Amino acid sequence: MSTSDLALEKRGDLAVVSPLSLDIDSLVNLIGSLDCSETPVLLFDLKDGTSLNFSGCFSRLFDVLSSCNFIVVSFIDGTVRDGVIELAIASDLLFATDSSQILLTKIEKLDPSLLYYGLRFFGWVRFKELLFLGILGVDKLRDCFNGVFENRKTFEVEFEKVKREILELNPRGVLATKKVISWSYGMGFESALLLEKDVFTYIFGREETKDSLNSFLLREKQKFERRFCNEV
Repeated sequence: MSTSDLALEKRGDLAVVSPLSLDIDSLVNLIGSLDCSETPVLLFDLKDGTSLNFSGCFSRLFDVLSSCNFIVVSFIDGTVRDGVIELAIASDLLFATDSSQILLTKIEKLDPSLLYYGLRFFGWVRFKELLFLGILGVDKLRDCFNGVFENRKTFEVEFEKVKREILELNPRGVLATKKVISWSYGMGFESALLLEKDVFTYIFGREETKDSLNSFLLREKQKFERRFCNEV
């Protein structure tokens, strides 16, 4: 499957993928073909009828998306089918229109790890409803989404604001945060805190970070001394 089959469109610093079908190998190739310095935000536009082939490989999908340098966003607009639930859980940010629905018809092919993550992501009651009935409306899952909108146009306006905020973040900090969140997802509370401490100790222990902090403190010290002298 080529990138043209995925309806890949680059809009400045945003890469938009509108797949009607997608498997894990094609996803890996897609991410490898993109440059995060040019398009740091990767948006999956999951339109009505989208069905993805991630059966039995959720763990690999989660590892690929959580370790990549992109901010991965999924937007559900319409009735989407098998495979979308895997992509939704593995994404960094998740949005939808309020009339959208998730269909699940191939329960027997679900990756066992997806059951664990699905229970934590959607909650026990809603995930059971999806498993037993095979369909679940986004209107019942609002708390699981970063935003639920009336229509596509409203989403596009609000997402532009979100994207600007994302692009203002430090890339190294974003990647470290993604790793902490994904690695600690199955951990206990104390283990997760220790992981967070180790990762951020590494970040703030780097020489360039120390130099930046020292420069900042020096500027603030000079400002304080000037202000203090003026007041005296």
